[in-house]
Amino acid sequence: MPSAISGSENPKKRKRSTLKDAGAESKISALESQIQESQRHYNNIPTLLALANEEVFKSSNGKTSTFPAVASLGRVFFRLQVDGRLRTKAGASSEDELVVNWLKKNYAEYQKCLLTLLKNVRSETLALRELMQLVNAEVTSAGTATDAAWRSGSFAKVIDNLLGLGEERSDSDNTDGAFDSSAVLSFAEDYAQKFDDVRHATFTLIA
Repeated sequence: MPSAISGSENPKKRKRSTLKDAGAESKISALESQIQESQRHYNNIPTLLALANEEVFKSSNGKTSTFPAVASLGRVFFRLQVDGRLRTKAGASSEDELVVNWLKKNYAEYQKCLLTLLKNVRSETLALRELMQLVNAEVTSAGTATDAAWRSGSFAKVIDNLLGLGEERSDSDNTDGAFDSSAVLSFAEDYAQKFDDVRHATFTLIA
């Protein structure tokens, strides 16, 4: 007689887990929508950051492979960047400057969150995609400061971390000098080979 499968999951437990995930994603969606509606809801951003960092922590322990809060913050900061909300405008009041500086601080925390994900083999391609969306927003909204956006924004952090990631993987397991990083390969194939500006900026940074 076949033995019982000890690792099988209780259907009721699985259903509760599914409902819990659906409820969490609904909450995240509501927080994001409120941020888009009004500056009054910017305090939702730290809440989403806390949820995103929780997703990163769970992923590092192999307990999740979904990142709804990470993706939500990506959309939030993309819109804020494109709308110019992360830049101090001429003639801005001291209150407006405080808001911009606060948003920049949270933006930097989100970048750190993505760079942590980039080091996880289970989430590196997702992290790269979100980071390159930030790069797109920064460069698109930079105006005459495009070169500075490539050199000192998210893109510089991406290149620095990809180079370190490649060296780390190369030194760890492989004996032929090759490195095993989906993020590095994805960057080369999906961005550097396809877009002249990405390729040029990459060569400029690593030259």
